[in-house]
Amino acid sequence: MSLTQEQAGKRMDKLITSSISQVGTSLAWGLVASLIFFKRKSWPVIVGGGFGVGAAFADISNEVNLNS
Repeated sequence: MSLTQEQAGKRMDKLITSSISQVGTSLAWGLVASLIFFKRKSWPVIVGGGFGVGAAFADISNEVNLNS
């Protein structure tokens, strides 16, 4: 089943919004952990960002594979 341009655009907007949200939330949790628990080290922020990017990639991959 092929998507119309409007459907594909809405789907892409949803995926981009979800990805930005996941990465931002993970970075925020990493920042909070860094400030509270790890005496302002940078690695919790980097790890949090990595988890966010990984989760976003997995969601995009699942969405594309399920609807192909």
